[in-house]
Amino acid sequence: MSLDYAILTIELNAIGYCKDDVIRALKQVKPLGKLDIVVNHQFTHMRELESVLASVYNIAREAQEETKNAQVFTTVIYDSSIVSPNADIYLSSQAHSNEALSNDVKTPSSKSDAQRGQFRVTALGGTFDHLHDGHKILLTLAGFLASEKLIVGITQDELLKNKQFKEVMQSYHTRKEAVINFLKKIQPDLEVDCYELRDIAGPTGFISDIDVLVLSQETSAGGATVNKIRLEKGFPELALFEVGVIGGGSAGDNWKDKLSSTRLRQLEYDEKYGKPEGPTTSLGK
Repeated sequence: MSLDYAILTIELNAIGYCKDDVIRALKQVKPLGKLDIVVNHQFTHMRELESVLASVYNIAREAQEETKNAQVFTTVIYDSSIVSPNADIYLSSQAHSNEALSNDVKTPSSKSDAQRGQFRVTALGGTFDHLHDGHKILLTLAGFLASEKLIVGITQDELLKNKQFKEVMQSYHTRKEAVINFLKKIQPDLEVDCYELRDIAGPTGFISDIDVLVLSQETSAGGATVNKIRLEKGFPELALFEVGVIGGGSAGDNWKDKLSSTRLRQLEYDEKYGKPEGPTTSLGK
């Protein structure tokens, strides 16, 4: 079977045993198709959701490697009330128990937590090139914390001209569209405003009405800089929430094993132009 769109529902306590079900679903979806994985649970706190997202996306990546179907766009949905009615097939996990959730995320040592919709307006920023699981987790958690609006800063094209494999870098408009489409799927009622990032603060530097900034652990130092800029302008400080880095590594080795847009661009570059000379970039585990 070769379908465009499948939805798989799994129970929270069966996540550690659901890889066979994910493989079964992937085998029914054609390359460039879509697979939504719906976790049947009422999430109330950010850190529980972060752990679950990291586990499920990791399982999905492993399943994609085993089925050689890495081009399927996977989305983990934490709210079963927004499941699309337009899928070609609906599947349920046959796994029923789990001793412990595996966790593929490096969480900060001091983990501040927050409830769903605790803040009226949240913000985050990034390049969001070749939208991958790390981006999806950041966007999901930022949206989860917002009750009304999410502000997304997306790096403008001019600032990316020296990036590796720039020949296959997606344009700002392509990246913006991918971000908006993803957020519409996982939180359709949330207002989303996107701005071009031209400096480290982006929209947090000129919009006062923001409550919280969500950052990856890799870029967490930028939070203090943003708050310094805001205080100088008379804006209120932002609450800061760090999200762990997907894949591996640490600040000491520059997160060398993280899930990386650079590696995804390299794979696309190699396919289009052939492999360049020199070392390759890790995709992350």
